[in-house]
Amino acid sequence: MKNKWFKYGLIGIIAIGALIIGGAYIFLKSYEKSHTISIDDYLKQDIVKVKGTVKQNLGFYYLKGNQKKPVSLHVKVGDHVSKGDPLYTYVDDILTSDEKSVSLELDNKRIEKEQIEGQIQSYETMQQSASENKRTEIEGQLNWLDSELTKAENNISILEEKQQAIAKKTENLTITADTDGVVAKIDEEQLHAYTSNEQLKPIIVISNDNFIVKAHATDEQVPFLEPQLKFDGNIKRIDKNVKGQLIQVSHVALSNLERGDLQIQKPKQVQHLYDIEGTFDKTEDLLDGETFNMKIYPSYKNHIWLPKQYVNEKRYTKDKQGKKLPKPEKKYFVQKIYGKETNEEEVTVEKVQSGRYLITKGLSVVDSIRAYH
Repeated sequence: MKNKWFKYGLIGIIAIGALIIGGAYIFLKSYEKSHTISIDDYLKQDIVKVKGTVKQNLGFYYLKGNQKKPVSLHVKVGDHVSKGDPLYTYVDDILTSDEKSVSLELDNKRIEKEQIEGQIQSYETMQQSASENKRTEIEGQLNWLDSELTKAENNISILEEKQQAIAKKTENLTITADTDGVVAKIDEEQLHAYTSNEQLKPIIVISNDNFIVKAHATDEQVPFLEPQLKFDGNIKRIDKNVKGQLIQVSHVALSNLERGDLQIQKPKQVQHLYDIEGTFDKTEDLLDGETFNMKIYPSYKNHIWLPKQYVNEKRYTKDKQGKKLPKPEKKYFVQKIYGKETNEEEVTVEKVQSGRYLITKGLSVVDSIRAYH
């Protein structure tokens, strides 16, 4: 009877041992899987999420305060304008008077030049059939007319230079469109407030078909963001995925900008927010003001932010020949997977930020790596 119970007990122990070993094996495999990443998949899954707002790209044009006269408008609502087209010009009475004076004088000098040229042509015709005595007289008259023509041409050149200088000054007083678009609004009330020191509203608003997205990133997110990063997101209203790229990332906290303090201070307990802005690859069906949940991809080829558990940082005090280095060197390694084998290989780290390592060399999209811990 004892042998029977012993036999059953032994079988039970073996079964429990098998379960433990099997469980340990499953746990180990599960652990390895959860701590192994494919770089190609990681680039798609490394995401910074922010909530943004779609904005139509609008151009706002404000008056300078304390003007003596209203501006001269060159456009009306609904006009299509191209970049560089004049929108309005500040009036300068002295400059306007000089422009009219020079223009009138220039016209007179050009008429005078034409008259002299006509006289020269007439005398040259007379000279062909004139007697010898008369030719001498005509020759003297032609010499005098040539001198007068030279004076007239010099005067015209001087006046044209003055006219160009005035035109340059006038051009500096002219405000032009900085983008293609349509004149969406002209604020007549603000136009007539030209004498006011404060100009709080634009006099002209230009819209175009371009849309941008504006959002705020936190102080934990912004170190990993930069212009040119790709993003995408879904527009719930039309159930459509839209892509784009960042064009601006501010590194000055909104709270600092609001109080005029441009010194970036490390946050203590208060979480700071930073402006970011992006453009869309396609803008069909977008509406100004709608919410856009952005998924930004901070990692890309040769620019991979790895969590610290995938990077082994080693400190070296001696070179390969065993000689002491002038100062310790840091090198960084990852565990690459080749089938069932794992090999530790060196990578280049550009910087370390918030427990993540920016790998710029040594990893490609075909690699898979395993965590160290």
